[in-house]
Amino acid sequence: MSVLKLVDLECGYNEILFEKVSFTLNKQESIAVRGRSGVGKTTFLHTLLGLIEPMHGEIFFNEVNYKDLSAKEIIKLRGTEIGMVFQHYELIHELSALDNVTLPQYLINGPHTEINERALELLERLKINPQQSVQNLSGGEKQRVALARALISNPKLVLADEPTGNLDNETRDEMMELLVSSCHENESSLIIVTHDDIVAGYADSTLILKPFKLAHS
Repeated sequence: MSVLKLVDLECGYNEILFEKVSFTLNKQESIAVRGRSGVGKTTFLHTLLGLIEPMHGEIFFNEVNYKDLSAKEIIKLRGTEIGMVFQHYELIHELSALDNVTLPQYLINGPHTEINERALELLERLKINPQQSVQNLSGGEKQRVALARALISNPKLVLADEPTGNLDNETRDEMMELLVSSCHENESSLIIVTHDDIVAGYADSTLILKPFKLAHS
């Protein structure tokens, strides 16, 4: 069974950025999405997250069409089945690493001991002090917290938007090893948006976004 299937997908806000994107992503597969600046890579991810509606086409997640889901169901999907690693972390600097990882889940499901235990396990694996304030963490450490937050719900799909864009080469390599190995351990599929050849090399295959066209190589 496919995790994600896109059929003739066209994305954009006020105008179509690319059109007729069709591909299937199976369990534990990974794909790097590439393309020039402004082509709509982040918009593509936001569409997969359900933050914006497609201008045309269909998205199937676990063989369920997004069009058949209510807004509330899509929000729950984001919180339970799809994890997101944002380019600029999107963390609350005044909170601890642990609180940043658990807060989204608490807002969706309410406080649970299992969530707290899972967060502590992830942060330990990623070598982050759970009580450390995020504002005192380095860029690489912040991205690890963001990764833990994306994995907290054991998602079937992880989306990563330029996950190493703000990191030096050594930290980039460490982050990608953690991202790929964590998704493998979690049996998650992975979509990585990147401009970096080395980062793209961690994926099983590459999708190149071009204006009005997505080519699969």
